[in-house]
Amino acid sequence: MGVVGLIDSMGWGIQYFSGYYGCREKAPFDSSLLTSFRKRLGMDQVNVINERIVSLKARLESQQDDALQQEAKDSTEYNNR
Repeated sequence: MGVVGLIDSMGWGIQYFSGYYGCREKAPFDSSLLTSFRKRLGMDQVNVINERIVSLKARLESQQDDALQQEAKDSTEYNNR
């Protein structure tokens, strides 16, 4: 199905991936616009973009995990004083 298919099948999906914090009745743009982008860029470039997004997401999650672990460690050290 892929991301485009998921977004096409779910009205809220495009809003989530666009960074909206809540659901709106009206989509910010028509989902066919993503198809236009994909056709203009070509599948090779779309795959590069998708890989970059996945990589950035993994890095962000890792940084968040590191920050939470450091916060827990700092809290434990503070409580043990």
